[in-house]
Amino acid sequence: DPWPIAAEPEYDVGRLLFDRGPDEVLPDRGVLARRADALAAELAADRSRCLQWAMAGSVAQAVFAAEIGAMTTSANALASARLFVDLA
Repeated sequence: DPWPIAAEPEYDVGRLLFDRGPDEVLPDRGVLARRADALAAELAADRSRCLQWAMAGSVAQAVFAAEIGAMTTSANALASARLFVDLA
């Protein structure tokens, strides 16, 4: 369960990468890669773990959105998850 009860520090970085409003467009691959690099370096975090947490958060967001009928938001969250997997 990826909820932040007692997660590793990379969880928070992952959240910074995936958390955005429902109408916000996913930044392109290069922007996300640079953000992941910068955040991981500045916070001495494992970049791959940060991206894995971002993927997990995106999947959770997709499931929640689908449950409430927000299919566009769900599809966008799944696209984000795929991108985070590719970058990890």
